[in-house]
Amino acid sequence: MGGRLAGIESPCIKVERHYRDMINKGSIASKSPFVEKLTHDSYVIQAGRIATGRYGTKLNELLSLFEQAHFIEEDSEVSKQYIYRSDDEDIRFIASVLNEMVADPKEREEIEKEAEAYYRRTRESA
Repeated sequence: MGGRLAGIESPCIKVERHYRDMINKGSIASKSPFVEKLTHDSYVIQAGRIATGRYGTKLNELLSLFEQAHFIEEDSEVSKQYIYRSDDEDIRFIASVLNEMVADPKEREEIEKEAEAYYRRTRESA
């Protein structure tokens, strides 16, 4: 979500009829009227609360893909520059999928061809 829940600082919470800070692994005593109206267990990501460059866990690294910093505006188009390098294959894959979604059609076709070749090699070696 793009907004911020009042009284809840964590960028990622899991709602199981109680609130749990997924970053610091603690319980959150505060309640949010918005979250309380939900009728199911859920995860709430507060994009505006994702800290720039905070790692330490795979979840923090994953959330860094969605932090609200490093946006570039050129010719009335907005894009995101992801400036961190990851050693985690899953994070790199997610970043490449997100990049593919915003690529121009020719670039997207090239990325799809490269991805298909990668998956073919992976399946053949398995």
